[in-house]
Amino acid sequence: MTERLVGLSRAQVLFAETDTPCDLNDLVSALVEPFSNEHYGVEIERLPACTIDKGRADAIALVIGELTVNSSKHGAIKYGGSVKICGEADDRSLSIFWAEHSFAPVVEHVRDGGQGLALIGRIMRARSGTIDTAWRDDGLDVTLTFAL
Repeated sequence: MTERLVGLSRAQVLFAETDTPCDLNDLVSALVEPFSNEHYGVEIERLPACTIDKGRADAIALVIGELTVNSSKHGAIKYGGSVKICGEADDRSLSIFWAEHSFAPVVEHVRDGGQGLALIGRIMRARSGTIDTAWRDDGLDVTLTFAL
């Protein structure tokens, strides 16, 4: 728990002032580092070199934080699987992809009524973004997309 709180603090320190943009790679690295160890991995494959404003960074931190906590309680991180994060950007949008592969089968493919997913959906919409989830028998794919 201490490592996770330290990771969140590192993400917040990226903003010296309220309106200062931060580097996407630095943000995501700070958020997932506490969840990687020799038993399972959260791997950042590639992220575009771009800076993001505090509003989008807060949304990304909330979503990545929720996904990593859920994975550590119910998914790939708990069962020794893997998580890969990558992204792409162009002049119009930024997309971040989360691919979770668990060694334990996914029991439920629908999470209706879950407060976490509902909250991150609202936050993403407030930041001109969308979140798409796709459940598989061995994990979860999530795509975050922000208009630029």
